[in-house]
Amino acid sequence: MHGCVEILVNGCWAAATSFRCGHVSPDIIEVLPKLLVVAVAMRSRWRQNCYSFLHSWLEGRSQGRAAAAVASLVGGCGAEEVVRLAGSRFRAVQLDDLLQEDLADNVPDPKLYAKSSSCCLSECDAFISHSWHDSAPAKWAALQSWRQKFVAQHGREPKVWLDKCCIDQSNIQTDLRCLPVFLGGCHKLVVLCGPTYLGRLWCIVEVFTFVHMCRSPERLEFEVVVREECQEEDLSKVQSSLDSFDADLCACHVAEDKDRLLNIILVAFGSMSGFNSAVRTMLQEMKFEGLWMTPSHNSLINSHSSEKDASSGPGSLGAEDNV
Repeated sequence: MHGCVEILVNGCWAAATSFRCGHVSPDIIEVLPKLLVVAVAMRSRWRQNCYSFLHSWLEGRSQGRAAAAVASLVGGCGAEEVVRLAGSRFRAVQLDDLLQEDLADNVPDPKLYAKSSSCCLSECDAFISHSWHDSAPAKWAALQSWRQKFVAQHGREPKVWLDKCCIDQSNIQTDLRCLPVFLGGCHKLVVLCGPTYLGRLWCIVEVFTFVHMCRSPERLEFEVVVREECQEEDLSKVQSSLDSFDADLCACHVAEDKDRLLNIILVAFGSMSGFNSAVRTMLQEMKFEGLWMTPSHNSLINSHSSEKDASSGPGSLGAEDNV
């Protein structure tokens, strides 16, 4: 690479000398064959770089369109409208700003919304998908397990979309309408999977959006949520829910919402059995890749809690509270 740069610099110098003197410099005659060789050598690399950029750009646009299509079906409005709306309402929170008490329950607390801030789509590290019906301490430990791995890899704290902090309590339905686009605006989907996760319909809608966007497996990260005192029991329940996963059996607070959301999955994916199979396969692959690990709950909870002042109110209402 250094030699190529040197040849290019010499070529530019020879061209400048020829222009200044008004005749062809002997140097340019000497460097011209070398320039041709460099051009041929760089052509393949340049073409590969262009292809990679174009592929990434098209993939991003395709994923964005898929997320917008799901959001428009969920919200019953146009795709352009929901993308515009989501762009203006997208927020993220830095994970080390949260306390364990913030995830203790789903009681609304506007103070938690103030911990998040406006964020551009595609600038958020992860969308945190979880069930409010799983153990809060176990879920906190799983989240801290993921956080520690992220910090070790990137050398900074992650910015995440988390319903308790990023959903506007004064306009919950509008943010729920934008949920698929919010997910599309995050680099990764982090699934905190406990015994009830695969039985909650809004959790499955989030997984469905990920699958429908054709995101690569590297964009999905999986943390199992189990209680410290009941690890074997909870792991067995998680495994059973995975083996027998069926979106038709998922619980939803409003019957009309369940019918509508299942129809969206059916229409967009083609068949419910195919979707069920895709979800099982995807999450089983995460298990086989060694991500089916139980975090060290007590150490994670104690180490992170000691970093913070324990004066925080209860958590805010999230997406799962509405299903």
